[in-house]
Amino acid sequence: MNQRKYRLGLGMSGGGSRGAAHVGALQAFEEAGIRPDVIAGTSAGGIVGALYAAGKSPKSIMDFIGQSSLLKAYRLSLPTNGLTPFTFLRNKMAELIEEDSFEALKIPLHIGTTNLEKGEMVVFNSGQLYSVVQACGSIPMLFKPVEINGEWYVDGGAMNNFPVQCIRDQCDLLVGINVMPTVPISKRKVGGMVGVALRCVYLGIEVNSGPGRALCDILIEPQELYDYDVFRFRKVDEMYQIGYEAAQKAIPAIKEKLENLDLV
Repeated sequence: MNQRKYRLGLGMSGGGSRGAAHVGALQAFEEAGIRPDVIAGTSAGGIVGALYAAGKSPKSIMDFIGQSSLLKAYRLSLPTNGLTPFTFLRNKMAELIEEDSFEALKIPLHIGTTNLEKGEMVVFNSGQLYSVVQACGSIPMLFKPVEINGEWYVDGGAMNNFPVQCIRDQCDLLVGINVMPTVPISKRKVGGMVGVALRCVYLGIEVNSGPGRALCDILIEPQELYDYDVFRFRKVDEMYQIGYEAAQKAIPAIKEKLENLDLV
């Protein structure tokens, strides 16, 4: 007899503009009649997860991701005279999601953040929503930390870019979408200070995502996404399509596992 709280859980990693691949996957799932019962994510995965859990369609989420004002919000926040708060994201959440509450969402949601003071991962799943979404998207070195309950929080990817651990024991089937794959690359791509720095950042994310990736029953991890910079918002339509096609390939396996659960 099924003792777990949820049938299907969905985990979505961080990844900046690559979050468009999450939206493509959600569209493929919807077309196949697959809907998660609980969602966990951080950074881009937390933002997409919040909008989807609030009942927004994949199309409306893509409209949000693709708008030039979001790209401008990132570009204008590059360090000059100091970090800026990511108020654009909070304001958009207030505009798109009617109630500032996890409890008001249509799908239970868990969002991973990093508590700067304690140096630990903190997952929120209740209380006020907008500030948590703002915090989970506040990339260190670009945006100011967000104060929640008197403590400072930033992007959860700093500690765990794929925080599915918080729902693993609650769901029978866990499907994960990781938009930050690590692939072998040539010395030419690593060449130069920026290339080396980015590669090291991505490898660090690979390490902190590893435990979550290992917990997934089905892992969708499109390797093609590695070629897309995480701030390349002008390419979101291409990344959406990559996520859509990757999810389509996984759908038969997801349906088979769900059918097997019904037989137990």
